[in-house]
Amino acid sequence: SELVNMTIMPHGAVTRRMGTEFVAFADSEDIRLIPFVFNEEQAYVLEFTPGRIRFFRSGGYLQGCDLDSPYDAQDIRTLACCQSADVMYVVGSKIAPRKLTRPGTDRFELHPVTFTDPPEEWQEGNWPCAVTFHQQRLWLGGTPGQAQKLWASKTGDFENFTTGTDEDAALSLSLVSERVNAVRWLFSQKVLLAGTAGGEWVISSSGADAVTNKNIQATRNSNYGTAAQQPLVAGASVLHISADRRRLRDLSYAFADDAYMSQDLSLVAEHVTQTGIAALADCQNPDNIIWCLLDGGSFCGCTYLRSQEVSGWHRHETLGSVLSLVCVPGGRHTETWFAIKRSNGVCIERMKAPWDGETTNDPDCWYVDCGLLYEGGPTKRVAGLEHLEGKSVFVLADGASHAPCIVRDGAISLDWTAKRILAGLPYRWAVSPMRLEGLSQRGGMQGKKTRITSLMARLYKSLGVCWSLPGQNVSPFPLASRDVEMPLDAAPLPFSGDAHMSMPGGWTSDARVILSGKGAFPATIIMLIPGAVV
Repeated sequence: SELVNMTIMPHGAVTRRMGTEFVAFADSEDIRLIPFVFNEEQAYVLEFTPGRIRFFRSGGYLQGCDLDSPYDAQDIRTLACCQSADVMYVVGSKIAPRKLTRPGTDRFELHPVTFTDPPEEWQEGNWPCAVTFHQQRLWLGGTPGQAQKLWASKTGDFENFTTGTDEDAALSLSLVSERVNAVRWLFSQKVLLAGTAGGEWVISSSGADAVTNKNIQATRNSNYGTAAQQPLVAGASVLHISADRRRLRDLSYAFADDAYMSQDLSLVAEHVTQTGIAALADCQNPDNIIWCLLDGGSFCGCTYLRSQEVSGWHRHETLGSVLSLVCVPGGRHTETWFAIKRSNGVCIERMKAPWDGETTNDPDCWYVDCGLLYEGGPTKRVAGLEHLEGKSVFVLADGASHAPCIVRDGAISLDWTAKRILAGLPYRWAVSPMRLEGLSQRGGMQGKKTRITSLMARLYKSLGVCWSLPGQNVSPFPLASRDVEMPLDAAPLPFSGDAHMSMPGGWTSDARVILSGKGAFPATIIMLIPGAVV
């Protein structure tokens, strides 16, 4: 089976992923994007590059907000962060903890944290590399010299580590086990969860009260082990990357077992994540997608609703190498931002909001990558495309498909004038379900020669859909995209309904049909019903 550049919707349909909009060139290939979310309306994307932090908001770069930072390329990859309102604590094992503050709208400052009575173990090159807030305390852990040790601040005083006998005093503990397994992340739920190289731990009180120096206890929950990437919460589940970085695990509390149970979400799609997961991002709205950045420059998604027992994986590609991705609130949907190494440099890009319009002559109908949109008076020439210099770009001109254009001197020239012109890199989508199965007079279909005779595809607001058979050495056959009643001087209307196709293929043991497309058009497939002879 194959599902490329299509996302799975929770109710079962698959739809083409949205394209991306070019925002700015990045400062460096050594880059990491980190979210800074004050509330739903004030969400920032932070670009960490060696020695510098830049800020993005509302689809644009914030001029004049850049900050100098002490982090080099290696530091950036291992930073851990936690945020409370306008304050974010940033930690890494080589650099003393920093505090990023927002004293005003679109204003930021970065300073070393001045701790009161810091633990004597903290010193140059031996700083905590895991951090979180839990029960009104700042928790830190995982220094190179004390890999299994955790420290917690005084209650309500995040930078005060003065110990004592009072219940609100700072405290510390070690996660003692057979092996020295370094603390790799901390995460606050009803209890404090700690991920180590050799397992997952629960830190809680011995009763129902808050954790204090008199009732704290640490219990090893499981021994799967975890990678040094920050987990995320999806619903009531904590999702984290396995120690070998090839699996996405769900850590959820099970009342019947009185423990946090770990489930391998990638069990049925091991081929998708086999290159290794480098980072996670939660695109909650509208379809509850967990994005996984993969080693090698691609990314994949898992549509996941645990309460509905929905879990489905999809693979994504683009003409470039994805270096970092992150999600932030974007009004009625969750925005996904990327740093992508393309042939002309590293680009900061933002995935467009899901489209559900009526015509392709719509500024939100955006199915190209690294694209830009022109809107204005009629013109044949569009400039400002320096980031795509020398590339062949796909073009929508007033909603109609135009022949690919080569970007020269940062501009393209069209064959006709248009008022709304979208130009960007193409990306192919493909859907190929698993081999057919069913019963016939000869028994099951697996391992037998089968001939697919017909196919019914139920589509929703789709254009540019083509079909082919596995091993076919000819170009895919396009479905008709323009009805005889449609005016020829307007963009074709997306098709919704049942498309019926006769299949000319012969007998094969690979009984599948492939639907695909590459143009700058939408595609949503609700159902496929093949007819076959065994």
